[in-house]
Amino acid sequence: ATRRTSSSGAQHAGTERADASTVAFTVHDSTPGDDVAVSVFADPVYGTPVFVVTGGHTACPHERGTKARQAIDMLPLAGDVRSVVVRGGAEPAELDVRAKLRS
Repeated sequence: ATRRTSSSGAQHAGTERADASTVAFTVHDSTPGDDVAVSVFADPVYGTPVFVVTGGHTACPHERGTKARQAIDMLPLAGDVRSVVVRGGAEPAELDVRAKLRS
């Protein structure tokens, strides 16, 4: 993000008073296909911009406040395993899988 500030002022008895200020910024995501909705508010104390992600779709790993554009499929490597049931008190189940990224 880039930020530029400028202000205009008037001289009054040797002091400068700012009449206006302008803040410009650019929001950019470097991942092609990402779509992010951002609301911008002024901080009530400092007057600086506050950015809040309000939605969108982002690639893995997806950004907080957005929906994931991709998911991971876990495919079993041995046999036709559809599910693993672990009963209370049993040892943790181990299963060899292949992870596949799905867009």
